[in-house]
Amino acid sequence: MPKVIRMPQNLGGARRRFIEEVFSHYRAAGRPTLDAISGRIKARDDLAGTASRETIRRVLSEGTVPQTWTTIEAILTVLCELAGYKPTSLQWVDRPGSSQLVKVTHKDHMRRLWNEAVDEPPPLPDPWDEPPF
Repeated sequence: MPKVIRMPQNLGGARRRFIEEVFSHYRAAGRPTLDAISGRIKARDDLAGTASRETIRRVLSEGTVPQTWTTIEAILTVLCELAGYKPTSLQWVDRPGSSQLVKVTHKDHMRRLWNEAVDEPPPLPDPWDEPPF
């Protein structure tokens, strides 16, 4: 039986918002196995990018933010397909810096969150976690 993948809890800021969005599509798709996701990505020739089983695992269970958009686009496309909707279908989201909602595609929203997560500086190490010399 495959191990249950849970969203990492130790994330904050833009990275957390990005991973929350990835997880919302993962849940909508019925929490498919890593092999099912990577197999569908490999089977498609219309995707600009690819994502291995390990890359998908690191995104979902560790909160890793891939450095290329095409990797996330491939994961999003397959998760949307498994969930029964298109990445180009519209959703309501909060407008950044406002209390208004706007309609954007799943793909455009994911791309904005991905860019914010990539641009966010890495967290500073906790000085209490380092050994004394």
